[in-house]
Amino acid sequence: VNAAPTGIVICNPKHEIIMVNQYISNVFQKPKREFIGKNPSDLVAKEHRTALRTQVVEVLKCNQQEEYGRRLDTAITLPSGDLMQVEIALSTLMFDEQLLIIMSISDISDRKQLEKKLRTLASTDPLTGALNRRSFNDYTERAISTCIRINRPLSLIILDIDFFKKINDTYGHAAGDEVLVAVVSKISEVTRDVDILGRLGGEE
Repeated sequence: VNAAPTGIVICNPKHEIIMVNQYISNVFQKPKREFIGKNPSDLVAKEHRTALRTQVVEVLKCNQQEEYGRRLDTAITLPSGDLMQVEIALSTLMFDEQLLIIMSISDISDRKQLEKKLRTLASTDPLTGALNRRSFNDYTERAISTCIRINRPLSLIILDIDFFKKINDTYGHAAGDEVLVAVVSKISEVTRDVDILGRLGGEE
């Protein structure tokens, strides 16, 4: 257990930690004895503690005769104050006639960064970084629904670059691309974080 490349935390049914491995000690930069008796939810960032407690309760409710487990994507706060994205796998084990909760904690920071990159690629225009047509439509539909529900106005501006075809014909498509990037950059400078900016297609 101490040689495991992931964190291992063992708890009793009272939600008290009775053992952690060396990985946990290294990550939190504390001796293993300092974790004994603590609630395992203390290991995760404050905003995730309720979710972990709920999962622990659900795992304890399981039928001991059946294999049972749960997984939770969450984050832990490192001694530096930075967050580490982790996956916690919870399962139960009968040992010496006592029900134990086994928590395996794996660093998934790289996976989360990849997921974020893929979401960005799927939702944005690769040239300008503005939302693509599909994402723009999705965001706009939600904005309209929200404004209807709270009875607030919504403004929509559609811009089209004048003589854009002439720019492409005269200076080439690479120059046209530079113009599109510059226009989106300028619009971004004068819009708020809550505003939605998308490229519908071409220079629109």
